[in-house]
Amino acid sequence: MEIEQADDTKNEEVEVIVQDGVIKWELLPIVQSFDQVEAGIMDRHTLEELIKACLSMSVMRYIDNAFDIDYKHQISSLVHTIYSEGLTLQKFENNVVDFTPNLLIPLTNLFGKLLLPDDPSLHTDGKNLSIPLLAQLSTVTNIEKMLKSKALYQGSRDGFSINSILTHTSNYNAETVLLITGKIADKGKGLFYKYFPRFHPVVEAEPVVGKRFQMAIILNAPWRVSNTKNFCDDLTVVQLSPRQMTLKSKEACFYFSNIGLGLGVGSPPPLKSKHGGKITFRLRGISLTIDNSLEVGNWRVEDVSDSMFGSTSGAPSIYGDWWFKIREVEVLGLGDNETFSEQKRRLEWEEKEAERRQGLNDYKEGRALLELAGIVGQGGSGGSV
Repeated sequence: MEIEQADDTKNEEVEVIVQDGVIKWELLPIVQSFDQVEAGIMDRHTLEELIKACLSMSVMRYIDNAFDIDYKHQISSLVHTIYSEGLTLQKFENNVVDFTPNLLIPLTNLFGKLLLPDDPSLHTDGKNLSIPLLAQLSTVTNIEKMLKSKALYQGSRDGFSINSILTHTSNYNAETVLLITGKIADKGKGLFYKYFPRFHPVVEAEPVVGKRFQMAIILNAPWRVSNTKNFCDDLTVVQLSPRQMTLKSKEACFYFSNIGLGLGVGSPPPLKSKHGGKITFRLRGISLTIDNSLEVGNWRVEDVSDSMFGSTSGAPSIYGDWWFKIREVEVLGLGDNETFSEQKRRLEWEEKEAERRQGLNDYKEGRALLELAGIVGQGGSGGSV
C-alpha cells in the first residue's frame, strides 16, 4: 500500500492511498464527509429504480416484457439488505459483496439484448418460481439451470407431507431447489414450539409479523432419508424475504427425516426419545428448521461463529429469530430432459416391482389360508376335502 501526496487547487496536501494500483476512494476525507448523510426519499427511490433496472436486465434475454414486471417483493428485500447499516461507501460495498454479489452484473449486459438472440424456450414450472424471483436469485447465483426447471414436488398439489416429498424426489439424480414460502408469525403452541431452544442472540432484530417470508435452498445432491446424519456438503441457502442473505455450506448440513423430525439446514438431525416422544433439537449458530407437518418453521441466525456455513458478514442486521407459517413448499429439479426421463423410468419400474411383490404376497397369503383349511396340500398337489 502506498500513500501519495497530491496538491489540490488551494495548494493543500491531500493523502491518496493506493493499493495494488487502485485508489482507495472511500478513505479520502472528501468522500468520508458523506458517510453520515442519511438516505432521503429521493435517494431510496433512486436505489429502488437502480435495483429494478438490474433485476429487469438480468432476465430480459429470456422475456420481452422484463421491464414491465412487478418486482416489489424483491426490491423491498434488496433495499432492506443494502440499507440495513447505513450508506457509507464501505458498508454499501460490503453488503453488496456479502449478500448480492451479482446485483450489478446486468449493467455490463446493457446491450446484451442487441447482441444476443432471445431465448424463446424460457419455462418455469414452479408455482412460486416467477420471473421476479428468478431475477432476485440472479443476484447471487447463475440462473441458467433454473430457466427450464421442473416442479418435482408441490405441497399444494401433492400434499404437505415428508413422505410425499420423498416419493416425488426419489431417484432424481441432479441439482434441486427447495423453495419455501410463507408469512412471519408469532411463536405458537405445541410440541414443536415447546421443545425448541430459546433464542440467545448477540444482537436481536425484531421480525414483523405478517410480512412475507421466503427461502431457497439449492442442493447439489440427491434427496434421501437422513434421520441420524446430515448429507449434502454442497449447498447454498438464500433468504429471499423479508431481507436477503446468502450462505454456502462448508460441511454436510441438510437432514430429511421420515420418523417425525421434519427437515432442516445448518444443524444435526434432532433426537427423539423412545418414550414420550420428546424431541431434542441440536441447533447450531445458523439454522432452518421445518416441522414434520410442513406447516411451520423457524429461521434463526444466532451466532455466525458456530455454524456449518462459510464466512459471512457479522453485521448486526443479520441476526434474528423468524417463526413463519408455511404456505407453499416446492422442490424444483434443475436437470436436463434425460434426467427427468430417467427418474420417470425408475419410478415406473419401482411401481411395477411393488405391484409384483404385492401380488406375490397376496398369492402366498391366499395359499396359506387354503393350506390351513386343508384344501391345498403342503406338497403343492392339492389336498383332500
